[in-house]
Amino acid sequence: TVPGLISAQELIELYRVKRLSQQADIYAVLGDPVEHSVGPIFHNAYFEEQGIDAVYVKCRIAPAELSEFFSQIQSL
Repeated sequence: TVPGLISAQELIELYRVKRLSQQADIYAVLGDPVEHSVGPIFHNAYFEEQGIDAVYVKCRIAPAELSEFFSQIQSL
């Protein structure tokens, strides 16, 4: 990986990418800064414990980018 991106180990261990289906729900905390958020640790542990097909991520989004983010997310 490159600076600023999460590591392969995080993808596998924290975000459980190998165990999620294509229909998995995606939840996120948005902010700037957001790096300090521990939400993904707690939520993803809970999802795994409960067998919930979902992932919780953190997205660094500047306030000026929020409008564009919500516009683009609709297409996903």
